[in-house]
Amino acid sequence: MATVEWGEALARARRERGLSLNEVAAATKIGVRLLRAIEASDARALPGGIFNRSFIRTYARYLGLDDKPIVGAYLAVSGEEPSEAAAQPAPAPPGPAWLSPQLLLIVAVAIVVVVGGYAGVGLWRQSRRAALLRSRRQAPVTAAATPRPAPPVARDRGAALQATPTKPAAAESRASASVAAARAPASKPAPAGTVSLQISVTAPAWVKLQSNHKLILEDTLQPGPELSYQLLPPLRLVTGNAAAVHLTLDGTTQPSLGGDGAIAYWLYPPAAVPAGTPSVKGAAAEPTPHAGAAGTVQP
Repeated sequence: MATVEWGEALARARRERGLSLNEVAAATKIGVRLLRAIEASDARALPGGIFNRSFIRTYARYLGLDDKPIVGAYLAVSGEEPSEAAAQPAPAPPGPAWLSPQLLLIVAVAIVVVVGGYAGVGLWRQSRRAALLRSRRQAPVTAAATPRPAPPVARDRGAALQATPTKPAAAESRASASVAAARAPASKPAPAGTVSLQISVTAPAWVKLQSNHKLILEDTLQPGPELSYQLLPPLRLVTGNAAAVHLTLDGTTQPSLGGDGAIAYWLYPPAAVPAGTPSVKGAAAEPTPHAGAAGTVQP
């Protein structure tokens, strides 16, 4: 290569690659004025010293040319002594071998997967908790257990013992079931022609109840929730402790059946006390609709 062609070789290579001086300056960080001086082989316009060799070498390498002949041609014209050690730019320290783009990509993907997994698990737990709360709110409320009837209480009054009829075990079990059914909430509308009767006691009292000549209840009641029935007339109720028994017929509270420990009959519709019973005191004189007739048996 002729000594006057070292700058022209760089300019020709740049034009062949379709590059402008501005593009080369942006890539090599060499000013456009210095690039023009290099292409014109004008060494006097360059800063001088090792900077000239560094600029020429950088320019040649950027264009993909062998920088040694071009730097040698420049040195021949400028008369500078070659100093490869001084002219060689300090190599940039290599980065860590493990810090490769592929590794960085793998780490980024792993972070995204882990964060997405935690977020998915959190959303799943929240949705499961919300579904559980909805199911609890919509679950039907279980009815309270039916109170168990208390065992019969022995009575020390002779009259009460005489008035209490003896029934087989099957009748007693049916009467206890009737007590439980009476205390359970009604689920069906009452049939036509029936009346509503509520029974409550303030002390242990033996009670026998008949509806339409059928036995409904025969048991010793204990204080607690009132019994509620829908019954077909005629109704007949006998008790061995009149003062403790309180009746409500179709929402109307009935008069007291009698005194403490007295045997009493209550009939609906009102009628005469059955023949052969002890004398009755205070029986209803004139029956009225939906009103019972009460009488107290003298012991």
